[in-house]
Amino acid sequence: MVCISSMISGCAIFDSSDDFAVTGKITQSITIENDLPVVIRCYCENRTINMNPNENILELEITGTHASVGYHGEQEKPEFISPGLLRFVEKRNSEGLILESREYTYIHHAYIINSLQISAPAETEVRVMPLSLEELEGRTVE
Repeated sequence: MVCISSMISGCAIFDSSDDFAVTGKITQSITIENDLPVVIRCYCENRTINMNPNENILELEITGTHASVGYHGEQEKPEFISPGLLRFVEKRNSEGLILESREYTYIHHAYIINSLQISAPAETEVRVMPLSLEELEGRTVE
C-alpha cells in the first residue's frame, strides 16, 4: 500500500497500478476589447495577475494536473493532458469576457489547475471568481 499526498483529497491510500497523475502546461492568448471587463471562474488557488505591455492580448499561463487515485477498475493512463482540458472556455457577452476553467472532480478523478498566471493590459479590469472545491464535484463546462 502507498500513501500519496494530493491537492484534492489529502492522503490517498491505494493499491492500484492504474493510478495516474499527469501534469501539463499551456499558454492561452486571447484578443480582448480593453473597455470590457474579464471575469475568470476557476478553483485555481495559486494565481497571479500581472500587467501585459500588449494593449489587446490577455495571456493565461496554465499548469494543471489530471489525476485518478484509488479507482478500482481498469483505466487507461494518459501520457499527457489534452490542450482542450487545459484551456479556459471563452464566452463573450455585453458585460465582458467570461473565462471558465474546465476543472472538475468526480469520485477518484480530477483535473485541478496548480498555477495560473494572468497577464492583462493595464486598462483591463480582471476579476477572479473562485470556485470552491465542492463546486468542482461532477462539474462539466461546455
